[in-house]
Amino acid sequence: MASRNRVQLGALAGTAKADAARVRELGAPPVDGASLKVPLHEIAYNPHNPREELGDVTELKSSLDQIGQASVATLVTKAAFLAVYPDQAAHLSIHVDRSATPEEAARIRFVVMDGNRRRRACELLARPHLACVVDDERVKDDVTARVSVLVTSVQHKDFAPLEQARAIEDLIATLGTASAVAKVLGRSEGWVSQRRVLLKLVPELQERLAANDGVFGVKQARSIGGLPPNAQVAAVEDLYRVKSKPATAPENAPVPVAVPTESPHAPSVTTRTPAQRRPATKVVDHSPAPEVAAAVSTPVSAGVATALEPAPVIRVSSPVKMAEQLRLVMERDAIEELAALLLDGLTS
Repeated sequence: MASRNRVQLGALAGTAKADAARVRELGAPPVDGASLKVPLHEIAYNPHNPREELGDVTELKSSLDQIGQASVATLVTKAAFLAVYPDQAAHLSIHVDRSATPEEAARIRFVVMDGNRRRRACELLARPHLACVVDDERVKDDVTARVSVLVTSVQHKDFAPLEQARAIEDLIATLGTASAVAKVLGRSEGWVSQRRVLLKLVPELQERLAANDGVFGVKQARSIGGLPPNAQVAAVEDLYRVKSKPATAPENAPVPVAVPTESPHAPSVTTRTPAQRRPATKVVDHSPAPEVAAAVSTPVSAGVATALEPAPVIRVSSPVKMAEQLRLVMERDAIEELAALLLDGLTS
């Protein structure tokens, strides 16, 4: 066992020397944070990346293609990474979906700590290099390495809420308390608690949250996550039911009605409550009323004979004409009533 350990340590020391030499060839010492361009085939994806998948990098690829790489990635040397995680040697790969061949693995000199998606976008664009800084202090021990990866991931804006919540749980497992995690992230303990509650959602609701459908989001999930499982599903179903129900006006809400002004072509708008609403007026037509015209032109004696006839129907064409027609009818009725009185006096 001791002999095998010596062999492993010797191989690791040789790798470290080769990595340091390669960094110097690229133009920077291994741990000074200077920017350099590293060939993609020498950079492995991080097997401890908290993202389950790199996701869609279409927008990032477009940005890289249009304006270039706006921010540098952070790498550590392969030797520094394997010094902390020797069991990960077989998992280092330059591919996102398969292992590296022995020849590809032999050419790997660096591991991404921050910038897996940028490396993927460069690969899809067939760009030969990735702008990076090399900082082996990020993997001086297991806690530092995990915190470095997780904190960077949580602070990325494109990090999915559930992945963020899982990363926070990993940080708590590493640092011991939610308070320590909040301090490291520069967030409140309440914010940390709100993210953790997302993991209490039943699997079905976690899938809905990940779908990002615009109805069930982080705000709603924070409130529902603390409920019992059956109540969670019922609450979300109610949420979707309310969202799908068409909006209706309250029963007693005022209803806009048009009120004619001086110009019949420019009505003003006011509101009336149900108690103030009147039955709609039936408009027969807009022509002058024959009965009204006859009443105006008929002598008084003729009007007496028609005093008991039904009242004429008033046709409305405009407020002004309506008032004129009413006036004529009222005058006719008054004349007929006066004639009847005179006739009664003469015959009595």
